[in-house]
Amino acid sequence: SATVKIDSRGTVQVFEGDAPQGQGHETTMAQIVAGILNIEPDDVEVVTGDTNSTPFATGTFGARGGSYTASAVAKATQELREKMATIAIHDAGLDAVPDDISFENGRLVFTPEQKDLTGFAELADRIVMKPLDLPAGVDASLERTAFFEAAEPMMSFSAGAVMVEVLPESGEFRIERYVTAEDVGVVINPQIVEGQVHGGIVQGLSNAMFEEFIYDENGQQLTITMEAYKLANAADVPNIEVLHANTPCEHTPLGTRGMGEGTPGPVPGTLCNAICDALQPFGIEITELPIRPDRVWHAVQQKRSA
Repeated sequence: SATVKIDSRGTVQVFEGDAPQGQGHETTMAQIVAGILNIEPDDVEVVTGDTNSTPFATGTFGARGGSYTASAVAKATQELREKMATIAIHDAGLDAVPDDISFENGRLVFTPEQKDLTGFAELADRIVMKPLDLPAGVDASLERTAFFEAAEPMMSFSAGAVMVEVLPESGEFRIERYVTAEDVGVVINPQIVEGQVHGGIVQGLSNAMFEEFIYDENGQQLTITMEAYKLANAADVPNIEVLHANTPCEHTPLGTRGMGEGTPGPVPGTLCNAICDALQPFGIEITELPIRPDRVWHAVQQKRSA
């Protein structure tokens, strides 16, 4: 769910309960509104996760931002756009429908005649502050709350390829190249999508190469702080090449999908397959994480002594 509100100055506020933790929802939701109304993103303020003002939501999980929340924001904004167009037609005394009105850089234009009707901010002020002589059945509010539920599950798709160099004598390996192809539907903000892809792959590599819960003989966990629990850092990560193969989603108004969860999952399998392929003469199959040089070395020694 999402609420979109336009004030008398033409500034737009978006209230959504997705409660992001750095995924860039403030940027993407503002872009959606600005794109539908053809205004500047700087004129859109996004409020997230404030239970006093935002509509109910279950928070950010299941890659819901680009799918459900973005769709609710688009739906509410589109309803306000149609309402403003309806009032602009009424005020101009035109025989037209909302689709005849285009929003162009803060102006409303009667498209068939390319006739400038009014400014976006001026019309917002007229509706909110001077709600007289409105079309029949149209109220003075410029606020809409919309809900979105997809008819079908929405998934993103990815395919990863990795090239590695493995030294059998020591078990050490180096990632020479990592390429991923992503299909996330229509991309709202390419930089944010690639940032999430990079983060997902780093998370997957961290899981594959380092992350491990270690316990002593009494079952006491030893990896209880970030000092003992190893995570990948910049020195451990190769350059990541991101390719896009985007297919618009049929089940969302913008053709978007959520993509935050899918990227890390295939990474350990991709890396393991590459290492096994490099060690094909030894017939090694890696079945345990994390993949460390000592474990690779032991696997090679076992095959040599068999």
